[in-house]
Amino acid sequence: MPSKIHPVWYAVAIPLAGVFVAVLLVIWRKGSPEQTGRFSVQQYCAAPANFMGNRYTLDGQIDAQLLWEKNVGRLLAVRLPEGRRLPVFVDDSFRENLSVGQRYRMDVSIGEGGIVRLESISKL
Repeated sequence: MPSKIHPVWYAVAIPLAGVFVAVLLVIWRKGSPEQTGRFSVQQYCAAPANFMGNRYTLDGQIDAQLLWEKNVGRLLAVRLPEGRRLPVFVDDSFRENLSVGQRYRMDVSIGEGGIVRLESISKL
């Protein structure tokens, strides 16, 4: 005796399968490393606004702490491998200990006004 599946089940199952696949794709995309472009300090210094909204990975050494303001954050001078220094803003909520002279791999984003903001960091 052949079983008959009511057409309503198809109407429910197909959209649910689509939602399931979409959720899996979103989870997979968040788990994959983000693609970042090459950051050029020379081009950034010429036109910082052109970099707004982008994310980059930088390798560099903290050269100095330029400024610190309670409940705001600090401004660091980071020396990049090509020898140029770049100001990087670290939000006050960032709880990682950062040492002058230490080399780090930094994930940064370029915010409003071309400000380079530290997102995450790991020692090299």
